[in-house]
Amino acid sequence: MSAVGMKCESCGGHSRVYSTRTSAIPNGIYRRRECSLCRHRWTTVEVSADTLKYIMSVQKSVCIPDLDMPQE
Repeated sequence: MSAVGMKCESCGGHSRVYSTRTSAIPNGIYRRRECSLCRHRWTTVEVSADTLKYIMSVQKSVCIPDLDMPQE
């Protein structure tokens, strides 16, 4: 099985991982990525399916304000 790299969110080019570290989220990994074409950088967070289910259940029970909505 071959690994499929992420595409750049800015230009669609191929990316590479240049930094990996564990996260505060249980079983989570932060990866810093860089596009080989435009040099755009971004962070991804990888978690296990069980951890994601837990996060989603907690999020539903807690009111999290939408930061994109204008505050009145």
